[in-house]
Amino acid sequence: MSQIPAASTHPTNPESDPHMDLSPADPKVQSMIDSLDRTDRFNLDTLFPRKTGFLAKSDTKRRVTMLKSIEPRLDLLLYPGETIEYVASAVLNNWIDQYFLGIWSQTINRTLLVFTQHRAILLLSDSKGRAKQQAWQIPYNRLKKYGAAVWVGSVSFKLDNGKNYKFMGMKKQDRKNLKEYMQRRLSTPPEESIEFPNHEARDPLCPGCWSPTPPKTHTCEHCDERFINPRTPALMSLALPGLGNLYLGHTVVAVVEMIGFAFVLLIATDIVVSDPSAWLYGILLVAFANTFDCIATMYIARKGLISRRHTFGKKPRRVVAG
Repeated sequence: MSQIPAASTHPTNPESDPHMDLSPADPKVQSMIDSLDRTDRFNLDTLFPRKTGFLAKSDTKRRVTMLKSIEPRLDLLLYPGETIEYVASAVLNNWIDQYFLGIWSQTINRTLLVFTQHRAILLLSDSKGRAKQQAWQIPYNRLKKYGAAVWVGSVSFKLDNGKNYKFMGMKKQDRKNLKEYMQRRLSTPPEESIEFPNHEARDPLCPGCWSPTPPKTHTCEHCDERFINPRTPALMSLALPGLGNLYLGHTVVAVVEMIGFAFVLLIATDIVVSDPSAWLYGILLVAFANTFDCIATMYIARKGLISRRHTFGKKPRRVVAG
């Protein structure tokens, strides 16, 4: 457990923030905001800075879609008194992902970034920003530096353990808003302290109860949720490329891998048929494809915690606080 300063629920004074839209909201925009069920856990002033104008409807629709995807889990995801102050969507970017996953890193690493007054919560998401099950947290007291390159198109989290996480593809206005938001948030004087569990600077969250979980954990100590062993999907991909990612719920990636493996088999078969003495080359080609997919699948599976209940794309049960 560590002590993390608790700031006020509404750190931003709308009257003093030049980027806050104080004019009455467009009726359609307000209707979309009103469709949210858990406004008690949202800071609407900072979540929806643009309520009028040409882009207000599309911006609001995008944020409402993100928020609705996490509403069912808010009672477990957030701590008492914790509220969501900003959301954005981006893609986690690093050279290892680009090397192993290529273009598919854009799909697998799409992330919904949720900012509260105490931490950043990172949830894997689809292309519309709707949260999936894998999630992590970065408490602000473990954040050494937050950077936002407004023109380059990236935001980064430099943690106190030396690790750096860079996100690409975030909308320009979100990058600008977040840069100003994080400057205010990290400089907000503490009003009180609360017990806030964390094990490392970036902890995976249990997909059953959303508690921060120590690394290399196979069962959640809070709710007994059991997590998959990364070796399982890796061995599946070794036997049949694509099967491991199908197990992990990455259906599109799995289908493409299977189609690609079918072409590898055709090429290997053609090699052997054309020259029976070259059978070893055919076997090596297939072995290389299977081994590479095995390693890539292991890498993906070790990124976070995946419940055994959510394999093969199974929809998670709707959770409520007990």
